Amino acid sequence: MVFNSVCFVLCNVIYCSEYSDGLENCVIYIAYLGSKILYSGINIPVTSILPAMTSNPTERITLSTIRQFFGNLGAAIFLPLTLPAVALFASFFDKSNRNPSTSAIGWFLWALLLGVVTVVCLMTAFKGTRERVVTKDSNRAIPLRESVQALKGNYPWAIIIFINFVYWGSFAIRQSSLPYYFKYVLHNEELGSAVLAGTIITLISTALVPFFSRLIGKRNTMLLGMIGTALSQLILHFADKMGGNVPMILFGMLIYYISYGLVGALIAVMLSDAVDFGEWKNGVRAEGLVTSFSSFSAKLGMGLGSMLLSAVLSAGGYVALSNVSDSAQSLSALNAIRMGFIWIPMFGYIASGVVLLFNNVDKIENKMTKDLRMKHQLEQGE
Repeated sequence: MVFNSVCFVLCNVIYCSEYSDGLENCVIYIAYLGSKILYSGINIPVTSILPAMTSNPTERITLSTIRQFFGNLGAAIFLPLTLPAVALFASFFDKSNRNPSTSAIGWFLWALLLGVVTVVCLMTAFKGTRERVVTKDSNRAIPLRESVQALKGNYPWAIIIFINFVYWGSFAIRQSSLPYYFKYVLHNEELGSAVLAGTIITLISTALVPFFSRLIGKRNTMLLGMIGTALSQLILHFADKMGGNVPMILFGMLIYYISYGLVGALIAVMLSDAVDFGEWKNGVRAEGLVTSFSSFSAKLGMGLGSMLLSAVLSAGGYVALSNVSDSAQSLSALNAIRMGFIWIPMFGYIASGVVLLFNNVDKIENKMTKDLRMKHQLEQGE
């Protein structure tokens, strides 16, 4: 993971480097794709190690919540700081640039600074992490043919894979269409920029995940979040019918960000349950394979979601020209934007919630945890 993190930073630095203009386009593409691939090499181990750190369901929820909370906090802090930081570096090292926010040197130095911080954080996490759930498979490489056995009849895994694909695909469509909706439908780009700050609200709901999980269970907490995100889309629809009612839009966005926070923190926990279920049912513990499919399905969903939005906008006759005024988009194009921002995500959230209803791991969790604990103790006694 440490090697991947260093390479990931180098790829990003190359991509943002002031010398990028002098590189061949293929080199830039390789650096960009390399950073994405290496990020997966970091993210998958971070996710797959959770079931190896503890078998206690409550501790897993706490650890996953902490990870999600600080991930959202980092985004809330560093994304708004990016353009000011780039401009600040440009004021010292690129004074001739009349538009500091586009300074290649500024972007390079900001990427380098974030890269150093990232490596330090990842190395600290690597050094302080211990795998405490020790099994007979912990110290050996499990062949692929054997690992696949962990997926046989593993319905919790199939459910979370589907949810990752559909939910995050819907999320990508919604996020990508948000600027179009506020610009062309509501004619209020400033409001669109303001609602993006709602990520801070997500921090509060994420912090409440352990509380809700103890109160109503993991599945029901995630289900509550999915119902909330679907409901928020319906509220936005009624706000749109009322001519873009701002208070109702803000209320809908508030419901969305609160609900979104209840979902994200539990994905890794549900994957840990799938790892345990695969071992409990089939006798094979394959953390890497089980969790890597989750990352793949999420990225595939987000990629296809963006493609779907492009197809919907194109079918609606959206005109992507910078000199087109707000009123120049046709009615069909505006409806296509509405479809991308409101309806497609809502159907995706509903579908995710319906499938989640079939996950009953919470009901068998105590027995499964007890059986696996006894199994691991016997293995250690051999």
